Amino acid sequence: MRLAALFTAAALVAGPALAETPKLLIWINGDKAYNGLQKVGNAFEKASGVKVVVEHPVDPTDKFQQAAGAGKGPDIFCWPHDRVGEWAKAGLLTPLRPSEKLKAEVEDQAWK
Repeated sequence: MRLAALFTAAALVAGPALAETPKLLIWINGDKAYNGLQKVGNAFEKASGVKVVVEHPVDPTDKFQQAAGAGKGPDIFCWPHDRVGEWAKAGLLTPLRPSEKLKAEVEDQAWK
């Protein structure tokens, strides 16, 4: 449920890009739950019609900085918090601002 809410929030934030090409690009490190995340993405795609592509690029942090700096980063990047401050200061991250309707549909504890 929480992952579905995350996908929904990301799809809402991606807005205009999704209007042209309905695709949600997710990057995750290759040693993480890649296959499980793709299965969740497949279910989201079936329910929403938005194609979900899960990738695990080589040297993901370097590639993220390059791609995001050029405005072409993934919609979601699953990575530990150790680089978030640096990326936020560099303007590479976009805050999620879910609607009140979406917040009401997700367990309160998930937002904390």
